[in-house]
Amino acid sequence: MTEETDYIYNAIFDFSKAAFDPGVTHVFARMQKDMYIDLTADGTQEGQNNHLLGYNSKNSSLEYDVGKEPIFTLSDANGINTHALSLDSNVNFSRKKYTDFNSKPSLWIMGTTDEPSTDGSNTAGDFFINRYGDSSTLSGVDYLDQPFSITRVDGKVHINNGLSISNGTDVVGGIKTDALSVSGSFYLGVMTKDNILALNSPIEGQKVFDITDHEELTFRCPAGTTCGWFPVVYGEPIRQ
Repeated sequence: MTEETDYIYNAIFDFSKAAFDPGVTHVFARMQKDMYIDLTADGTQEGQNNHLLGYNSKNSSLEYDVGKEPIFTLSDANGINTHALSLDSNVNFSRKKYTDFNSKPSLWIMGTTDEPSTDGSNTAGDFFINRYGDSSTLSGVDYLDQPFSITRVDGKVHINNGLSISNGTDVVGGIKTDALSVSGSFYLGVMTKDNILALNSPIEGQKVFDITDHEELTFRCPAGTTCGWFPVVYGEPIRQ
């Protein structure tokens, strides 16, 4: 048979009717480690080994290599590693193991609300993280709530069940909230006077600490006067 001129009218290998011993693992072929399948060979030397799939014994992982560089690996110890990931559906997080995939509940689902609009309105496709109860299985969903979401139309982040910060955080810009309860100390954002005066469209009630003059400022619009940054007047410092 000449490869270039003779057609193959069916499968090269066809084991669809093969009968296996039910007491053993059914294996089509056995390959040694560091042996790869070439997926895009074209009969030329340049076309060899451009897209390879096989087990890398040095990294203990199943690898898909492009141009001899791994872009996807399935490690024995560290799970899946990939250079980029594009998802067309939601991501399901659970306590499932490969041995009991259908027996453990889904705990978290991350995804988007619906198909993103392409009409220029940028209104659809809000990002979310949903929380589910222990009784969620393939036969039913125990939805609890949606603690986190980002609306695509305006890019706003919504934290719906409160925010707990253990070791402090730095905020660049500002925080706008209907209510804020802080257990412990609270630090205002620190900016130079020039940077404060350069802020675009500050909101009345916004607070910041002026590191130039070492004073707390509040943006106010008192009746009958111009809006501006006003220093907070302090009394005497507390002493022990």
